[in-house]
Amino acid sequence: MLQKLLLHTKEPPPLPPAYGMCSQPEALDRQQHLELSPFECDAGSALQGGTISIDGSQASKKASRSRPTHNPRYVVKKYRRSAAGGGTLCEESERFPRTIEELSATVDYLLRHIFACQMPPPIEDGDEKDSNADPNEISIWGDDTPMKQRPPQTQRHMPFPLSDTVAFVDDRLRAVQKDLVTLLGNLEEPGRASADDSAIAKRERAKRLRTKRTAREMQAKMIRHNILASYLLSEMPASKYEAKFGARALRTSLTCYLNLSTTLQEEYSNGGSQYQLELETQDEIMAYMALLHSSAVIRTEETALPAPASGEVTSSLMEDSGSGWEATDASNARFLILARICASRTLNLVRVAQVSRYNRAFGKLEKVPGKDLARLLRFNANNEDEESTVSADRAINLCRDAGLPIVEKEGRPNELFVEMKSAPIKIAGEEAIRRICNAGRTDDLFVFGSKNLIL
Repeated sequence: MLQKLLLHTKEPPPLPPAYGMCSQPEALDRQQHLELSPFECDAGSALQGGTISIDGSQASKKASRSRPTHNPRYVVKKYRRSAAGGGTLCEESERFPRTIEELSATVDYLLRHIFACQMPPPIEDGDEKDSNADPNEISIWGDDTPMKQRPPQTQRHMPFPLSDTVAFVDDRLRAVQKDLVTLLGNLEEPGRASADDSAIAKRERAKRLRTKRTAREMQAKMIRHNILASYLLSEMPASKYEAKFGARALRTSLTCYLNLSTTLQEEYSNGGSQYQLELETQDEIMAYMALLHSSAVIRTEETALPAPASGEVTSSLMEDSGSGWEATDASNARFLILARICASRTLNLVRVAQVSRYNRAFGKLEKVPGKDLARLLRFNANNEDEESTVSADRAINLCRDAGLPIVEKEGRPNELFVEMKSAPIKIAGEEAIRRICNAGRTDDLFVFGSKNLIL
């Protein structure tokens, strides 16, 4: 599903050239100090070499003969922090700044190759061969040769866990953001050409506009990635995925995109099709920001919005998800999924408000089955069997966290009921608050729909 979402209409972009995402001196330096990630090595080299971490931040010391070696087309510039706590680049990388084209190619590689497939892409045999090799030589490594017996360059990676993949991608995207800030800062400096040299001035202006347009495209891609990754890893412990770092990266991308969009109208004074595409992307990003803002308001202060109104609005969204979305084009499906991820952060709070209304509407000490509450609270499932068990359990757990008694009923020993009008709604305890504010992947049906969206 993830690969279809990210690779829905276009073929994956071509791999950047050797050392197109990281300078050779930095790659050799990190190889020497065992700071390579498995994503940056040939599969055989990673298996035969020393211990290396996913993001390249920590490594055990091994003999030089066992050090993993980097692949020039896989290695990506690493984000580094100085002793003072700020983000800096290593000395080798400072001498080789990346261009806007290289930064854009790096983002495409990380998101559409690494993130989508959770492993480095295979390299064509012709690209893997040593330039000094005899072109008439025949490979003796057939498909039936055990993987560990093959040379490093002929072995293939296996998919990494999603949490490890996101850790690597996020680290490298932070390095992209740092390079992008430096590059855009240099654009503001006046060119060397005189004011009278109109031809050179026009070329410089065209270069600035092209750079800013590419930077906006990159930020939009990183925004979508951060929203999707935060949802897919929402159930992971902090040791696997730090949600606060993901939120910080999302905020950085949103802020950068808004700053780059302030001159959008000036850049396209004559309009055109490219301007319309930019406006569509701007509308998309602004919609995400509005949804995230409303989610933050509800999470910090439930009384900020009237309970009936918020319940009705969200219920209308959930009505659509219950029946599954109709066939739609892939770009629209992408927006719907990411927008629903933004909205899903408040669904449990809306459900708590609905439980409070039901607690007043039902009769005193009335016992309501969990499966009935699951339908009322829109804990939908893909099939009836799952709805009668998993969805009912989710509804029961939510009511328990809201402070309502959970009881059994005579004659129905295997079913739990919620006793209404027996206690006020009160969410007590840090664990209950955490479960309600972070529901994890319990709303997959709401987010992705009950039908295949990617055609």
